[in-house]
Amino acid sequence: MKIAFIQNMLYPYLGVMYLSAVAKNARHDVEVFVSDTDISDKFISSIKCYNPDIVCFSTTTSNYGFAKLTSQKIKAVLPNCFILLGGWHPTFNPQILEKESCFDALCLGEGEIPFKIFLEYFPDREKIKSVPNFHLKIHNKIYQNPMCDLIQDLDDICFPDRSVYYDKYKILRNQLTKVFIVGRGCPYQCTYCFNNNMKNEYKNKGKYVRFRSPENIIEEINQIRNKYPLKYVQFIDDTFNSNKKWLMSFLDHYEKSVDLPFLACCRVDKLDYEIMEKMKKAGVDRISFAIEHGNEHFREKVLRRFMKNSSILDGSRIIKEFNVRFHVSNMIGLPGETLDLAFETLKINQQIKPNLAESCVFQPYPGTRIFQVAKEQGYLDKDINEENLVEVSSWGANKAKLNSVVKGVDINRILNLHSFFHFLVEHPVFLPVIKPLLSLPPNKYFEFFQNWYYFKIRYKYSGNSRESLNYVLQLTKTVLPITIQRIIEKFVGYKSMV
Repeated sequence: MKIAFIQNMLYPYLGVMYLSAVAKNARHDVEVFVSDTDISDKFISSIKCYNPDIVCFSTTTSNYGFAKLTSQKIKAVLPNCFILLGGWHPTFNPQILEKESCFDALCLGEGEIPFKIFLEYFPDREKIKSVPNFHLKIHNKIYQNPMCDLIQDLDDICFPDRSVYYDKYKILRNQLTKVFIVGRGCPYQCTYCFNNNMKNEYKNKGKYVRFRSPENIIEEINQIRNKYPLKYVQFIDDTFNSNKKWLMSFLDHYEKSVDLPFLACCRVDKLDYEIMEKMKKAGVDRISFAIEHGNEHFREKVLRRFMKNSSILDGSRIIKEFNVRFHVSNMIGLPGETLDLAFETLKINQQIKPNLAESCVFQPYPGTRIFQVAKEQGYLDKDINEENLVEVSSWGANKAKLNSVVKGVDINRILNLHSFFHFLVEHPVFLPVIKPLLSLPPNKYFEFFQNWYYFKIRYKYSGNSRESLNYVLQLTKTVLPITIQRIIEKFVGYKSMV
């Protein structure tokens, strides 16, 4: 049986790799297809030539529009293929199955066990009706099945199948930084994140926050370094330091058995000297953490992120004392936020002086608590279309115009602040000069300024010449017409990654 995973960014998603491993262990053929910019006929033709029995999308709210349009085009040329959506968006918006004729099924929550059962039963329509975690549409009737128990011992899960990307896309294979996870689940309850609702979906289905054994993680890393280029290890877990006891044990194993520089996301208020000393000794190269908002009261009330500004300042100081570079993420354009409140986020970033201060324009994703509250309080239109919610951050190319669906008197000035955010973090003396510009309409010149500024930072920390070229192409993609961009990429024999 042939299984196609479709995506619109050239990125090695761990979720796809884990499911590919499940499929290949059952002796199925798997291929990943990465779309070009406009879902061209050539792209759809390549999928048609592969002639998959099952087409899969790992879908967030920001790429749901792509999944829907691509599914419609695939169904037009392969009407009998089975289209399956998984990921955050279908998990918390299962009504899309009934609404859209191009989808055959949704997989909610963690997918390894349900996907394995589904592949065992497919194509028997009677049997697949009972697959756990699945919502299915069979003869225009919807079948909704309960969630199965969470896998408690993560060591039982087979390692992700990286060959599904690396054999086809050499640019991914040759990247010196490769991603890993140490666990699953997050213990926090931020209103803008799906994790809180996911915990409710899995109520009484097992422990939600789980960790792999240090030995299991080390084995996977060493397998990869023996097979592919690997210079940096990036742990993409939401909160690398959520369990101090586990972390201290893991770092001991990592130092002895891997000894490669690594990157991780942490809770800054949970960092202390003991953890930082151990992380530094084990080889930490960069720490990323989220502030999200600079006003304590606003952060707690709107985002339910319970951390004090003093803890943020203390944690940042400790990181700097160990001479570790760090990146900070922030959100602006939140429901009820004024320009003065946004300036408080800017101020705390100026105080801690990170190597990179990212600002993301808030997008209210359906299925999150903040989406519902914002809608109830009138910050969102009642008929808001989730297909218009695109990911807008401070780096990369997005052909969608920088905007916000959140209503607010200061929203345009906040959007302009987004364009100058990191520049003002590094150069606060220019705030009196920039401040009057914030009253102008958002425009492409401001957006290019921020793309240029972030390009300089990313380029500075490039791991090799190919990574440097990737950042150059990301920058040119934001200003050049698609046709010219493609000519350049063809000339250098390279396609940029987002």
